[in-house]
Amino acid sequence: MDIEHAEKLKREYTDQYVIVDDTRPELRRFKGMTGTVKTVNMNGRALVEFDGNNNRGWYDIDVDFLKVIDEPLPKEEKPAKKAAPKAKKAPSELEKARSEKEAKEPEKEQSTPPKDAPAAAEPTAKVPEPEAEPAPAVEGTSAAAPVATAEKKTPAEAAAQDKPSGDSTAAG
Repeated sequence: MDIEHAEKLKREYTDQYVIVDDTRPELRRFKGMTGTVKTVNMNGRALVEFDGNNNRGWYDIDVDFLKVIDEPLPKEEKPAKKAAPKAKKAPSELEKARSEKEAKEPEKEQSTPPKDAPAAAEPTAKVPEPEAEPAPAVEGTSAAAPVATAEKKTPAEAAAQDKPSGDSTAAG
């Protein structure tokens, strides 16, 4: 392409509003958008900036596929979506099971305070007393703690068991 022809195209198309030939597959994305020709290259292709989708890029389009228009096309205003009332969803299997359980045990619901209620000053449930504490590990023995048994020992029996026998530690 010669320079004179490119300069003529530049004078003719620069700062003009254009629309594209939307029958071309590569230009369908610009359908319904108004473009502004920023300049024309020396190879005869227009650099076009389109007004849609906050697009600030310039696209290199052959002038044969552009049509000059007098004023920009009116922008399509998308209607504001109204907040449709949400349809009540069907309860899930877990929610169904919970509601059935609550229906079967109404007395349990009355005895448990609501989550928002302040805690009672005195606890109503008794705290179980801890089992006998294991004896501290002695050197030369295994580090495993003795297993607590079901039988209860009095404090005197527990103290007697924890005391070392007098035979092995003779003072002298």
